Amino acid sequence: MLNFCSVFPEDFEELTRIMTAAFDEDTQIHTDLQHDGPRGYDDGSLIKRFFENPDFQCQKVLLGQTVVGGYILSFQKDCGMLELLFVDPQFGGQGFGTQIWKHIEQSFPEIRCWTLETPAYSVRNHRFYTQKCGFHFLKESFSPDGNSSYFFQKESIFPSLSK
Repeated sequence: MLNFCSVFPEDFEELTRIMTAAFDEDTQIHTDLQHDGPRGYDDGSLIKRFFENPDFQCQKVLLGQTVVGGYILSFQKDCGMLELLFVDPQFGGQGFGTQIWKHIEQSFPEIRCWTLETPAYSVRNHRFYTQKCGFHFLKESFSPDGNSSYFFQKESIFPSLSK
């Protein structure tokens, strides 16, 4: 059974290791690159930046005493943004990603809609979010460096609470 706890500075190193492994694995599956992720994903500065900003909620995911992943959320009124969700590739294929997403939804029943962004090349993520979590494709966005991201959205599973 998974447990969810707040992130503390002493968690940065382990969460960075897991995030790096997860993002790099996905990159290697879908591209010819070995490493790719948001700026700071592999040096600890990304998790530190989110942690230090009170507008973000950072959680680590535990299986027993072992950290197996994490997630970061932000909110604007009754809409939530899934900033990051990552699971250690050593624990992949066990349904942890789906369990994490269900936990997030159940923890925030007041949220009317959820959005997320993922690299356009990350087909495995696209399938996970659409087929396992109920998101739908919203739009594609291009950055100045020529890379593109896909945005996905999901309406709340608790519609009676969000009206």
